[in-house]
Amino acid sequence: MERAPQWNRFPSPATTSEAGSTAGQELAFTLANGFEYVERGMRVGLDVDTFAPRLSFFWDCHQDFFEEIAKMRAARRIWAREMRDRYRAKDPRSWLVRSIPDGGGVADRPATGEQHRAYRVRGAGRGSGRTQSLHTNAMDETLALPTEKAAKIALRTSRSSPTSWG
Repeated sequence: MERAPQWNRFPSPATTSEAGSTAGQELAFTLANGFEYVERGMRVGLDVDTFAPRLSFFWDCHQDFFEEIAKMRAARRIWAREMRDRYRAKDPRSWLVRSIPDGGGVADRPATGEQHRAYRVRGAGRGSGRTQSLHTNAMDETLALPTEKAAKIALRTSRSSPTSWG
């Protein structure tokens, strides 16, 4: 912590979603991974409030808009409760779920995947409320390096997301 005080850690197995997990399973795996970070930090003598505010969570965005909102709201409630009650964190920043949603890719239909991606990130962004950044893949990124046009569309999709509103 003394040598890298601004270092952000990402306890997020978002790839579980890409491997077929449901939104609920992704929530469980990601929070369990985050709690393991907390426990290991505390085990080596770190005060939870010195490192927990720097944890960030990388989430995959599923297609179900309302399920994404519910997933992010559940993540915030569970994390805050556990940080306060189990780990005795006093700093309110330790209770926050700092989120980085990923819009994902749709390899079999890249052109229509853009609409799906925009819809996904709206659910994750609207549900998280504390999204620090947003990642959206280019429509052709699952097939090869993205073209300049596809990269611009992905960038504009993330800029028009709820995380950049107001």
